[in-house]
Amino acid sequence: MAAGPTSRCAGPPDVAAEPVPIREIEGVDRARFDAEVRPSRQPAIFRGLARDWPAVQAGRTSPEAAMAYLKRFSQPVPVPALVGDPDIEGRFFYTPDLKRLNFQHGTSPLDPFLDRLLRDQQAVRPYAMAVQSLALPEFLPGFVEENGSTCSMPASCRASGSAMRSRSRPIMTGWRMSGS
Repeated sequence: MAAGPTSRCAGPPDVAAEPVPIREIEGVDRARFDAEVRPSRQPAIFRGLARDWPAVQAGRTSPEAAMAYLKRFSQPVPVPALVGDPDIEGRFFYTPDLKRLNFQHGTSPLDPFLDRLLRDQQAVRPYAMAVQSLALPEFLPGFVEENGSTCSMPASCRASGSAMRSRSRPIMTGWRMSGS
């Protein structure tokens, strides 16, 4: 048999015994992002990045103000929506036997979906509801210009997706990075 390179499966990478906290950065701007964050190739939490966005200000005012703000941008096109029984308590996942999802997936115009979130916010056991990963320029034209453009960061850090969920009251979550 000829000697040749041997092939071995590499084991899992070294894993720290203790979880490493994610770095939190306050007051990040484009220069700091380019100098510190991007080269580190590590996750980071940007504290306060969106605090001055009109969407955040509306959400801090009230659920009604947040929904009215979103409705300013909504289009009469269906959005992807998830609905789960109150028993899932807002946790979209699989059924206990892992054979199917514990929610229904469908579409709904955004305005009636938002109205339902407001209507159900006082329910003791509301249905779990979510709209996830919208292409904001398509579904909420003008929203990114009013919100994400206040960020002096690259376009990849601007508002590019959102989710609206409800367990007991409407909240906005899910701002995510797009691209790299």
